[in-house]
Amino acid sequence: MKSNSFSNENHEVMEMLSEAILTSWCYKNQSLEIHLTSYNDDEIVLTASTDTVISEAMSEQAFLNTCHIEIINLKGMLEIENGYYVPCKKFNDMMKLSRLSFLYGRDTSFVYCISFVGYKNLLTFPVKSLSDIAFDIK
Repeated sequence: MKSNSFSNENHEVMEMLSEAILTSWCYKNQSLEIHLTSYNDDEIVLTASTDTVISEAMSEQAFLNTCHIEIINLKGMLEIENGYYVPCKKFNDMMKLSRLSFLYGRDTSFVYCISFVGYKNLLTFPVKSLSDIAFDIK
């Protein structure tokens, strides 16, 4: 399987990931493999190097696993002190970003948070660079 480097500038892949069905994922040895099916029935396989994966239980009904990708640049969202992400000083801001709270206390080498979001956050993980993600379309 030939993998391509992921980029949010790749419009074909980003369009496919704007509405896809998460079919499965597997995490082993700090490598995450994600299988999705696009609305055109293309199979998309993403592999990412990460040390943390947060997930919700997938539904047995495939349509409930419909999702889109969200790419969050953490340096523009979270506060930084001494090279680490810290909670916001204002309570309202902290609550707005509560889904990113797993990153508090982590060093700023993790620049992006990738999420597959449907009616709930199905899968979330941080990466140091988008180049830590590769994809293949079948």
